[in-house]
Amino acid sequence: IKGAPAGSASPSTVAEVTFEEIDQAAVTKLRTKFAPAVAQLQKRYPNILDYESRSSANLILNASIMGPKFGDSDLAALVPLAEQITVADFSRTAITDRSAPAMSAMKRLRILRLMHTRITDTTVQTLGALDQLESLNVFDTPVTPAALLTIARLPRLAHCYAGQTAIPAGTSVPQALAGKLVF
Repeated sequence: IKGAPAGSASPSTVAEVTFEEIDQAAVTKLRTKFAPAVAQLQKRYPNILDYESRSSANLILNASIMGPKFGDSDLAALVPLAEQITVADFSRTAITDRSAPAMSAMKRLRILRLMHTRITDTTVQTLGALDQLESLNVFDTPVTPAALLTIARLPRLAHCYAGQTAIPAGTSVPQALAGKLVF
């Protein structure tokens, strides 16, 4: 048989792939409390807010597709859903440090992208309570070395992208950030 190992009489069998059944009633129950707010905000902001998966109540927010049309007041409108948001991308939006309280309310946030925004150390300092944050991207923002102490205290942080900030590439970083800071 062409492609079969030498001495083999038949092709390898492929294991059957099975997928976990989704308990739609359980998912609906998880989403019930905030589903009306999700539906309303999805109408107001089409294509930027969705569930993480078919079986999850967690939300992904991708405001970057709105660019500068998305600002502080828009983020404030999403505060009722803050605790459900696990991924947020505000890259190239018009958010400023006025949005810091709204971002710090996203207690389950794992990934936060702030590339090409005007956020400063003020915003980063409010993120210190986000103990689930694994990835932070502040590329091309005015963030300075003063923010590094707060970033270093994020217990689950694996990566912080800080290129084109006011943090020079050779800056001495806290030990907790060693190997996690990427320029």
